[in-house]
Amino acid sequence: MKEVITLLTFVLFACSPAKIEYTISDSIWIATEISELATQDSEVYFRILENRISGKSGCNNFFGNCKVIANTIRVEEIGSTKMMCEDEKMKIESAFINALSVCTYFSIDNDSLQLYNLEGIVLAKFVRQQLE
Repeated sequence: MKEVITLLTFVLFACSPAKIEYTISDSIWIATEISELATQDSEVYFRILENRISGKSGCNNFFGNCKVIANTIRVEEIGSTKMMCEDEKMKIESAFINALSVCTYFSIDNDSLQLYNLEGIVLAKFVRQQLE
């Protein structure tokens, strides 16, 4: 009887779908909200490769240095192209660059990412786009 229970336990766990753990640097992260501003009409995303972060900040392309250790993050020396866009896009872009500048840690839950400041306030929310 003990062998049957052990076998059933093994079969149940073997057939359960495995939870995939994503890291911040294995995806492109598309913004859904930045400082409580909705971003559905703006192209805001980032990707981290090695110690570099880059992406689109709403109107301009941006780039910078990035250090990730466990769930802490530090983004420094952010630069960007200098195009002008509509006021709403520029407002989102400014909020996004500011969020990157002051974020200190992040959390990932399934396909969602949140950036936080030192006080634990959510600065920005993202959804994961799988790399091809």
